[in-house]
Amino acid sequence: MLILRKIFGKKHISLKGKSNHNEEGTKANGTFMTIVQTAKKLGVSAYHYICDRVGGTFEMPSLAQLIKEKSLVSER
Repeated sequence: MLILRKIFGKKHISLKGKSNHNEEGTKANGTFMTIVQTAKKLGVSAYHYICDRVGGTFEMPSLAQLIKEKSLVSER
């Protein structure tokens, strides 16, 4: 979690001074933040989810699948 705190802090700083950041880096940071926030809302460890995807093991369901499952449960 310490790594995530550093990234969150870096994101806050990067919004103030964009001169050192390119558009691709900004998009990548935004994507990362979205994954972290979505995982948190779904009760999934963002760290384990990202390791699962980057490592190529795909043992965890995708966030999209978890969202679908959660919406089906809430409809009942």
